[in-house]
Amino acid sequence: DIVFDGTEGLTKLRNVHVCNLKTLAYFCSEHSSFAFSSLEHMHLEDCPKLEYVVPHSTTLPSLKTLDILFCYNLKTIFFSNYTYHLPSLQR
Repeated sequence: DIVFDGTEGLTKLRNVHVCNLKTLAYFCSEHSSFAFSSLEHMHLEDCPKLEYVVPHSTTLPSLKTLDILFCYNLKTIFFSNYTYHLPSLQR
């Protein structure tokens, strides 16, 4: 299962709280290119099958907090061969 799958930006989204999705494997599709330009807070909790969060093509320039709890199968947060920049990250 995937939360976001596609190529359109969600420019006004500021908070994401994903919790108790037992079959979630990807937060964003590997082939998506979202521009979460206003997203400040991302909370992922109790998603035991979650493997990947966002691809390199997804931008998160305003992300301040990233909380990932009880996602035991997580392989990588940013699936990319490049360095990922999070200029606003505080926690």
